[in-house]
Amino acid sequence: MADIPPEIRRVAFISMKADRSVVSVPLAKQIQGKIEAKAASAGKITMVYAPEVKPIKVSAAEGVITLSSGFQTSDEIKQLGDKLRLDGLMEGEMYFTSDTLYMNVRIFDARNMAIVWSHELSSVIP
Repeated sequence: MADIPPEIRRVAFISMKADRSVVSVPLAKQIQGKIEAKAASAGKITMVYAPEVKPIKVSAAEGVITLSSGFQTSDEIKQLGDKLRLDGLMEGEMYFTSDTLYMNVRIFDARNMAIVWSHELSSVIP
């Protein structure tokens, strides 16, 4: 994490994507927690807790109710960044092959959505 740009100080973790048929929600949350702890202990950034990160939107039209999860536009993400004075937004993805776990973690600049840091990890599963 030494190469995170110095202007990225306040970061919120917005998502950990994984195939839910392979990775349970508790396991994904545990991995996300480990990433947050590592990032916070590195001293480069402050991890910000943001319950607004997982918004659920309810919309109704002509008798049909639609539930949607997550941000619908990048403007919504920017508004949250402004509200919480975030410099960056962190997200991760993980997937498995028959013998390997692959993970990518990246940080977006909260103002312009540019990827400012990205790191890939892989581990052979015994």
